[in-house]
Order: sequence, then C-alpha cells, then structure tokens
Amino acid sequence: MRSRWTLITGSASWPPRDSPGAVAFADRIWLLGGFHCDASGAFQRLNDVWSSADGRRWERVMDQAPWSARNLAGCVARAGRMYLMGGFDGRHTFADIWASTDGRRWERLTESAPWGARGAFGCTVHDGRIWVMGGSEWEHGVHFADVWSSVDGAVWERVIERAPWGPRAMFPVLVHDGAMWLFGGGIYHDREHNHSDVWRSVDGLDWEPITRAAAWAPRRFHKAIAHRGALWLMGGASAGSINRNDVWVSTHGRDWICTHDPAPWGIRHEFGLLELQQKVWLLGGFSGEIAGNLIYHDIWQLESESMDPHRVAEGSNTR
Repeated sequence: MRSRWTLITGSASWPPRDSPGAVAFADRIWLLGGFHCDASGAFQRLNDVWSSADGRRWERVMDQAPWSARNLAGCVARAGRMYLMGGFDGRHTFADIWASTDGRRWERLTESAPWGARGAFGCTVHDGRIWVMGGSEWEHGVHFADVWSSVDGAVWERVIERAPWGPRAMFPVLVHDGAMWLFGGGIYHDREHNHSDVWRSVDGLDWEPITRAAAWAPRRFHKAIAHRGALWLMGGASAGSINRNDVWVSTHGRDWICTHDPAPWGIRHEFGLLELQQKVWLLGGFSGEIAGNLIYHDIWQLESESMDPHRVAEGSNTR
C-alpha cells in the first residue's frame, strides 16, 4: 500500500522526551510529562503540558502540572476530558488519576485507584468506558494481567483478574472494528522476555488470540494505531536493547505487511503516536543504549491510502 512519512520538524519547542502521555483532544495534539535527559546527562521525569494544533507551533500550557513528574503513565481522552493515570518517577509507582478539560486545571479523581500502583500498562477508550489492563509495579517487579474499566475514571470495575494473555507490560492497546486489540509487550526487568502475539476482545472479559507469533519480531515499548481501516504497528525494542524503526500494517491482525524497514524517522521506542486530522503523528522517543541514548524531539506525519484487505492477504508476511 502507498504510505508516506513527512518530517514536520526536527526540533520541536518542547524538550526531547520519551514515554510521555500523548493524546488527541479538542482538535489538538497534547504531550504530558515523560522522560528527559538534562544538561548534565542525568535522566529526569517531567510534569509539563504542551499543546499544538498543527505539530509545528507549540504552546507550553503548564511548566509544572499538579501531578508529580512521571513517565509511562496512561493517557486517554473521553467525554470532554483528558485523563492521566499512574506511571513511574524512577523510584515509585503511582496509582493516582487526574482529569482536565483544558490542560491547565487538573482535578485529582483519586490518589489510589483500585487497580493499584502501575505503569507501562495498556489503556484505551471503548464502548463508552476507559480501560486499563496489565502493566508493572516498579518497586517489586510485579506484572499484571487484569482488566479494569470505568465510565468516569473515579469508579472502577475489575472485568477479569487474569486475562489469558498473561502478566505483561509495555504494550499498546487500541480500538479497531468494534473491539479492543492488544499487541506484544514483555516483562519490564527482563529485556529478553518479549511477545509478538495479537489478542482481540469486544468486552474485556473474553480474549481471542488472533496470532501468537506475528510477522514482526517480539518487542516492547512499541506503538500501534488504528488508521484508515487498518492496524499499524511500529518501532519499539526487542532482543535486549535493540531498537527498531520498522512499520507494519494489517487489516485483521493475523497477516502483516512491512511498509518500511527502515522508516525515515530512525530507531526508537516509547514515542508518542496519535491520529489527528486523518493523519498519524509520531513524536519524540528514545533510541536506546546501543544507539547512543538519543532522546528525540522531532515530529513526523504519516499519510496513507485506505487499506484493501485483499492486498494484505495476497502480500502477507507471516510466521
């Protein structure tokens, strides 16, 4: 299929970062917090808020939000509010939930969500509810396989205590064709433990394994998005600290086509990825240790044609 990446800017006005909250809200791109390297070379977490309507001109909405500096938090938008949930600060794991209608005024809905302290979890909005699943608790290396949902971010229901995809973190979840989809992930403190499976669920309770070994390599800290009738998966880390910049596309999650390897945006993981104005936006990310610990603040845009399911079936690369 035809798809094209365009560099919007190689140097956005916000500091370089990976693992921010990234969401499309009120016809704008929003970046919340994340992981940064300061002038001395030391890693630090952030709690700033940035917003843009076009990816080129950015407004620093808040230098320091009331929520603590963090990365790998969950971030979604629903019913006129953005939500920031959980995450890590390098020493502690959070269980708090914050909501805002404008990115300036933040309300703490709870300091301790019933799903407990966790970061690097899957989250999405489906069937009028916010969903949280899996993830890791930093201090003790505990990983989860539970699924929770909420209408308002304050009252939560545990849908299932142990989903069949098993304990894992660092995976994306999205909504496509009326269902939630989960892709890969791994165990936070074991870099060799990664998955390349794809799971689907309509209700968060019953999960169908679409494939247990997709064509793309097992990975963590990758991103995925539903765009123009297809599933797109890209980047991430695999086999220790090896980072990737490949792009894969599928209509049904089982058969995948590699559209770019390498993609023009360079190897990286934990970048922001969202859809706005019928285009896909990729923001920032981290190259990993092997590639020199580069933290990006570039912005790329993907434009593509709608997916033809028959072309995927004919040109699939499965294993």
